[in-house]
Amino acid sequence: MDGFTVKGEDGFAACEINVDGAAGLLAGSVEVVPGTPVLYAGVADPVTGGPVTGARITVTAPDGTVHSTAKNTGNTLVVLGTDGRPRALVLRAPAPGTWTLACQADEGVRACAALITVPAADPLANALLTLSPHWPGGRAAPSDPLLAAFQMFGWAYGPLAAVLAAAPSGLIMDQAALLVDVFGLAAPEASHIRDLVRGRDATTVLTVLAQQLSFAGPGLQRQVLANGSGQDGVGGWSVLENSWQVASGYADALGWTTSFTAGAGANGWCRKSQLIDLRAAAGLTDPYLDGAPDLGVSDWVSAVTTAGCQYYLRVRLLDAAGQVVKDVRSDTVDVIPATGIPYRPDWRQILLRLRDYGPGVRYVSVEHGGRNPSGTDTGHGFQVTGTTVRVLIGPGPRPAELVGNPDGAGQLTGWTSATGAGTWVTEPDSGIACPGSASKAAFAVASGTATKYQVIDLVEAGYRTDFLDQAPTVRIGQWMAADPEVTCTYAVRAELRNAEDTVLATVDSGAVEVRTTNLRTTAFQSFFQTVSQYGPGLRKIRIEHSATPARQVAGRAAAKIAGTSVRVLDPQPDPDPLTARAVAGPPLANTANKPYRWVCLFSINWQAGRSSAGSGWLIPTSKPGSYYVMTAAHNVCHGTNGWAKSIDITPGANGSTFPYAMVNVPLENMEIPLDWLAVSQARILPVYCPPVHDYALIRVNSIATPRWDSGGFTPTVMTDNQLTGQAAQLTGYPADRPFPLRHPRIPARMYEEPVTLSVYDDLLAELRTNMRGGASGSPIHILDGNTYKAVGVFSHGEWRGGYDITFELGYDHAYIRRIDQRVLDDVERWRTRLDDNDRICKLLLVIRTGYDATTSDPLACNIDGHDYDLTQLWSQGAAHWYGGRNRGGDYDVYDLTPELYRAHPGGPLLSQLLGKNYSIRRTESTSYRPTEWQVDSVSFFVNDQLLGATTLRRLYRSVDTVDGLIQRGG
Repeated sequence: MDGFTVKGEDGFAACEINVDGAAGLLAGSVEVVPGTPVLYAGVADPVTGGPVTGARITVTAPDGTVHSTAKNTGNTLVVLGTDGRPRALVLRAPAPGTWTLACQADEGVRACAALITVPAADPLANALLTLSPHWPGGRAAPSDPLLAAFQMFGWAYGPLAAVLAAAPSGLIMDQAALLVDVFGLAAPEASHIRDLVRGRDATTVLTVLAQQLSFAGPGLQRQVLANGSGQDGVGGWSVLENSWQVASGYADALGWTTSFTAGAGANGWCRKSQLIDLRAAAGLTDPYLDGAPDLGVSDWVSAVTTAGCQYYLRVRLLDAAGQVVKDVRSDTVDVIPATGIPYRPDWRQILLRLRDYGPGVRYVSVEHGGRNPSGTDTGHGFQVTGTTVRVLIGPGPRPAELVGNPDGAGQLTGWTSATGAGTWVTEPDSGIACPGSASKAAFAVASGTATKYQVIDLVEAGYRTDFLDQAPTVRIGQWMAADPEVTCTYAVRAELRNAEDTVLATVDSGAVEVRTTNLRTTAFQSFFQTVSQYGPGLRKIRIEHSATPARQVAGRAAAKIAGTSVRVLDPQPDPDPLTARAVAGPPLANTANKPYRWVCLFSINWQAGRSSAGSGWLIPTSKPGSYYVMTAAHNVCHGTNGWAKSIDITPGANGSTFPYAMVNVPLENMEIPLDWLAVSQARILPVYCPPVHDYALIRVNSIATPRWDSGGFTPTVMTDNQLTGQAAQLTGYPADRPFPLRHPRIPARMYEEPVTLSVYDDLLAELRTNMRGGASGSPIHILDGNTYKAVGVFSHGEWRGGYDITFELGYDHAYIRRIDQRVLDDVERWRTRLDDNDRICKLLLVIRTGYDATTSDPLACNIDGHDYDLTQLWSQGAAHWYGGRNRGGDYDVYDLTPELYRAHPGGPLLSQLLGKNYSIRRTESTSYRPTEWQVDSVSFFVNDQLLGATTLRRLYRSVDTVDGLIQRGG
């Protein structure tokens, strides 16, 4: 047994006792100060948060009173366990003094007991900041900050979840008021959360709290399938046909020590399934599940024989009554070892993704099967391992579906049929196999070509014209299927139009063939594409699609379409951007004086078509006409916006005053650390903050007048002792509340706030400020004699108990990237641009995958006629952060240098590479939907400096290639 006691600000105190299987007694205490609103205590299973037997707690008040009997009043709740001892306790307005927690445990019991006070002010921040140094308690924290943030929150508030789950149905204490005290919530929000958690188990309570308080970050998933690799035999699975056994030693390369294979004497298909209750396994509520959270089901399969094997994966979604809502199955896959070496497995991943499937789903059924060739030794046939079911528990913004009646559930309502030989019908159950539609229905065509369309008025749909004039990103697509024995041809075309019906942009799939499969049912495949950078004026979208079966089948309509979709992916901002909020301080009066003439206003032009605000600062230069601007890396490469195209930079701008000329700087003159991409991928999330390399340098070559000042802030390294308690100034261009929102009719003003610094870790310092988005990249500076020294770059901040993943800086706590020796070294190196005559010593290709159609398929890149096997390079040590290759949003880094030197012995000059074509392709398809893959961006780094980057955000068919030029910038 072990434990700790901590004390924080505003009366926060906590005592935790961990029972690790050893019998014994351990006690601790907390000091309750006057005015403490709540004290709570509990003992629970450390994994599930549920009741535990064999561990007993005793809570003693300062006056010696032992709270050991059940009590249910407005101010006191004591819940007893099955052993008659307290399981949970809540006291409002506890008496000041020393409170004691004692935990007595039996041999073999594992439990966590805690006694915690609620701070009188800033309860969430005070609690987490005090507890965070004690997490994860000697265990390795997850490398993914999304997961780390969720687990940190769960560890901190697991005792509270256990207390709330233990509350009786006739609870007298006001649970909403308790949530107000514990988390600092507004009363309506607390009442909403109370209704969601009432009567739920501890896992559900904790999940709901994390979701509602922004600690389940967008994209966070929970794995809910049990025993996916056979570590527990066939436990948790229902064997449907033949028998299964567990083998060892085949899946070690994937990280699993065991795998499933055919049982002894099995002949024919071996099948098994598992049914998962999403409410119990994932801790999700019915209202949340009705939002159709994304589901991903994955298997790894191999054939440990030169003869190969066959395999399939089937996923069914069921409602509360057990009725099937969706029934999606992969093709029957022929698995043939690529190595051709007996008993050496070559694993491939099979993945089914389901999203936008509509309300009502409560269960997931996973079924898979394998079949060995005749006469194969069953122990050396097919192998299946690593089966997972991941459900999204951290939802991000879900863009509204703009297509009316996308599946045919409303017959043909909302659609206008065009002339053609074919006729549209609707089928009530044909869409059950579509993994991306909200009903079981589908449109169908029996013969000929049928075409229909609809026009979407975006203003009527609720979009403002000022937002539409920013050319938001739009995604268009549909799902298509053919009866098993018929090839069908489809087309979808969308026109983005202005108010006068002038076409601004077009998405056209061309003819898409869906060929026959070896399935006995229809199997859907998709076409989706995004469009952006089409200019202002968007008001309408006309979408048209057609279907043509190759031949008619008696009694059936062979061609089917479901899930036709038009979505505006960019969120629409505040509808009242002109309203000025309360300002923390007045804007600066004269920005032509130093050091304010060195602070730069940014207008960032993203390749994806949007623009945003930022800040930067000049560093001293001695070269006339050459200037250097420091800023945050996320002003150059952003997790949501992608890569910058250029930045308009104006030093000293202040309202309508511009003491210096504005200069537009292209991407080719910007530098960021390669390590920043890992952080941009993982994003900044609560409490657990990874090392952040959020800094960048921009080279500016300008003879524009008025010329810029050659002075600047001197980047300066400070030790921990020097930095702790250091008074400094934060100067920049905040563009969000409580400052006036940025708008063309509200010119940007420069603001300054005094701040006090404290050390977070070797790379980060923290401070408190009111500045938000727009201030990213600002200098944190001090005056030392006559020298203005910059000690950090303003990076990211806290927001509602979390950190805004779009890097809008939040109220109160914020973080800066400290200036250290690495920053100084990078700045010195980056001052000099790569020269055409530089020899290439290192060439890195960075591919960021998309979110809608990722793939782990083998890839190759051809540069100037020379092939680079990216899959082989990956296995030889390519850099990859936070998991496997080509997961959604991953930055995958491939070192092309060895192959480059084979093609160019001695190493080429940069001039020999510039202007050359590159082409990235899939060399093999292992996906059940081989028509899709997606690339978000492609970038090249030469000699550890950024050469160029392109934001693509496109979906590709299996035969498509990602083509471009190796060039500077974007």
